[in-house]
Amino acid sequence: MRQRSASVGEQELNKISALVTKTILRFTNPSTGLLLQKDGFHSWVRDNVYVVHCVWALYLSYRKRFQINRAQYDKSMYYKYANKCRLAMRSLLVCFMQQKDKLERSKIDRDNKANVIHTKFNANTLEAVENDDYSHLQLDAMAWYLLTLAQLTSSGIEIIQSLEECSFVQNLIFYIEPAYRIPDYGSLTGVGNVY
Repeated sequence: MRQRSASVGEQELNKISALVTKTILRFTNPSTGLLLQKDGFHSWVRDNVYVVHCVWALYLSYRKRFQINRAQYDKSMYYKYANKCRLAMRSLLVCFMQQKDKLERSKIDRDNKANVIHTKFNANTLEAVENDDYSHLQLDAMAWYLLTLAQLTSSGIEIIQSLEECSFVQNLIFYIEPAYRIPDYGSLTGVGNVY
């Protein structure tokens, strides 16, 4: 009876995996792992973090299946999903690190829209997309990225690979730290210094 329930659970997990692949993963860039918008090359941080959470859930499920019955299951599925999470999160990190000058300037002058870290990227080149239509701080997306980074790291997926990346992530934490007292640039104009 126990073996049968395990196989039924495995079938359901494989169905969910196929569904995630069909509805989400086929729209990601194969080299960067970032989700492509309808235009074929733009990508948003928030959308990608949601995708990473879907893939991470599959990683955790397949890993648990393997831990329960090592003889019956191989590691390939949970390695596959761990690598997809790692690829997308590292691509986002590269996107952010290309804007480290803005991050440093934002420590001095938070009121200047030019110092805002962009959260929309070209999914092929990983360059920030400059767009005056969305000059919002997007601190919630940055915080969501950092929380996901911490969760993935604690579950065993290694994303940070150098001391420079570690220092940059610490700076991102300092970047979002005063979020509760900074108004969004998109809804208010002429905002004075909030510090």
